[in-house]
Amino acid sequence: MRCIVMLPEMISMGVTLGGMSLFAYSVGARNQERISDSIRTAALRITGISLVFGVLVFVFRDQALLLIGGEALLDRGDQMMTAMLISVLFNGLTMLFMVWFQAAGKAAPAMIMASVQGVLFTPVLLLMNMWWGFTGLVWALTVTEFLTFALGAVLFFVTGGTKVSRLPKIAEPAEMQPAL
Repeated sequence: MRCIVMLPEMISMGVTLGGMSLFAYSVGARNQERISDSIRTAALRITGISLVFGVLVFVFRDQALLLIGGEALLDRGDQMMTAMLISVLFNGLTMLFMVWFQAAGKAAPAMIMASVQGVLFTPVLLLMNMWWGFTGLVWALTVTEFLTFALGAVLFFVTGGTKVSRLPKIAEPAEMQPAL
């Protein structure tokens, strides 16, 4: 089941990691329009990929589950696949925030995002299991991805979003020294 959900995740990862160089170049060039357009385009593509793929898999989820695991998987697999498909959207956008922070030289928000995503999962998993049992376990990843995405959105706006004027100054290169 995870292999079905990995397809839009890998495409989203390609969009974000592929955009990292463009984001960093645009920051260095202080090209505000290109930065905004690039981030917007990446976010729309990630959302589109996640929604199109998610709707297709959701519509044909019973057939996909039968293909993967047979009748035994239909019972619990439906809920698990739904939770994983929703988490794909938040995972892709969270990754976009992390890549943007790295490309823009915003090390603290990038480090916070990466740390929170890993550290938050265990307490969310334990609490949701305690409160809702198996259903909590199924939805723990989705909740973690959503919380990390929400943190990324807050950090994005607190750090100035895509505003070039708030980006760190780039040091001017030193004069070339003559070769000895």
